[in-house]
Amino acid sequence: MTIKTGEEFCFGSSYKYPVEVFQNMAKESGFNCLDCFIDKYQRMTIHVLKAGKK
Repeated sequence: MTIKTGEEFCFGSSYKYPVEVFQNMAKESGFNCLDCFIDKYQRMTIHVLKAGKK
């Protein structure tokens, strides 16, 4: 994945949802889940999402 100069993206929201719940909400909102990273204590996740085609 490449982020181009001037391209907008969100980095830094904090919500307390299980991974599956968050990914389902993202999918229902038109995003594709590309990847998910979970820390070794399972306290933090980073979801890589891509906006779906309109």
